[in-house]
Order: sequence, then C-alpha cells, then structure tokens
Amino acid sequence: MCPACGVDRLDLDEDEVREAVRAEAEKRLERRMAREVTAIGAITAAVVAPVIPFAGIAGFALAGPLAALATRVYQAKRRDSALAVYAVRRRRLAAELAPAVAGVGGGAEPGDPVDPARLDLYALLRWLGASLDNNST
Repeated sequence: MCPACGVDRLDLDEDEVREAVRAEAEKRLERRMAREVTAIGAITAAVVAPVIPFAGIAGFALAGPLAALATRVYQAKRRDSALAVYAVRRRRLAAELAPAVAGVGGGAEPGDPVDPARLDLYALLRWLGASLDNNST
C-alpha cells in the first residue's frame, strides 16, 4: 500500500508492471533533458545577445559552438544530469555496436567512434543475431 495515497501497489514481478515503470522513468528522463537543453539554450542566448549588435552575423555563428561547449561542461559538472545519462548511453551503444560496424563496413574508419544512427538495418540485424532469410521466424 502506498503510504502517500493509500492505493494498493502493483506486483513488480509482472512484466507489464516493470515495463510501465521503465516507460515512466524514460519519460521523466526525457522531460529532464528537455528542461536542461532549454536552460542551456536560454543562457547561451542571453550571453550572445549583447554581442550581436556589434558582431552581427558572427554573433549568431558564435551561439551554436558556445551552446555545444556549455552542454559538454554541464555534462562534466553534473554527472547525474539527464544530458550526462544520454551521453553515457551514446558511448555505451557505440562501444557495443563497434563489432557490427567493423564487420559490415558501416562507414566508419578504424579507430573512429561509432555512431549507431549511421548503421544500416542489416548491420543491426546481424548484431542482434537475427536471421536475414525470409523463411525463418
């Protein structure tokens, strides 16, 4: 029973309940990340805005790299932030998918970090161990 509202809790041994909990956690993490990105963008805009009348278009060009730098600094300083969680996920996926890219020529040079978004469907299917012929289930 929930101490806050008195509702009976669901059994965490059920797959559907665990999946619902994971989905809710992912939704909250995405909301946190959106707030963090918005805050970094607003701060970057506030820093760049006074420069724009003097620098013109160069001030706008400065905003993108400054926002990227601010994001990296934020991830490094706030290790529990949603942006840091997503950065760790990207690094982990890149490391896990590296053998798939190396085996099928996914467009990466040896030693380059792997971008999972660049993998084609067949490379992902091979990595997952799925059969590519139409007769298997």
